[in-house]
Amino acid sequence: FRADHGANNDCSQHGEHLVLEGTCSSGQYRDCDGSSTLSECCSGHYDGKDAGSTSECTWEYSGHGVPLECGRSDEVLVGVCGSGMYSDCPGDTSHGALCCEFDYVPEK
Repeated sequence: FRADHGANNDCSQHGEHLVLEGTCSSGQYRDCDGSSTLSECCSGHYDGKDAGSTSECTWEYSGHGVPLECGRSDEVLVGVCGSGMYSDCPGDTSHGALCCEFDYVPEK
């Protein structure tokens, strides 16, 4: 899934319980196949069971060169924001991470 500079790229907007599997974040130019960010989302698996995220989520943002981590040990990464050359993400930041509570997916 693609997003432009400063746009939140959220896997949960593309399907229930999806998590972020991989991402490309560009610099000044749209280096990720013409986009600022390019995210690959998937259904998760843990201990042989389907797993993913709940709707209990928090966006964390920071500036250039500052690492981001989810704040809790029971969270998974579900989305990203990338800005390019400027601080285009919310709050005048350069990048962001959407952290959501981890949970097993109920069996159907």
